Amino acid sequence: MIKVESNKKARVHALNYLVMWSTKETSGWKFNKTRQVWLLKHMYNLETVPPKYFKLMLKYLDSI
Repeated sequence: MIKVESNKKARVHALNYLVMWSTKETSGWKFNKTRQVWLLKHMYNLETVPPKYFKLMLKYLDSI
């Protein structure tokens, strides 16, 4: 059975993933393909990825 996250829950997890990536040296960040794909699919939607996270997203994109 495939576990599907709710949109709200997926958003929270993905944005937390992004913040953890930005502080990966102290947060114990670990790559997660599901979170990365969600961020890439939704990065231009201001309702799901607010501007303060978009700046982090640009830095994240530069690293992949």
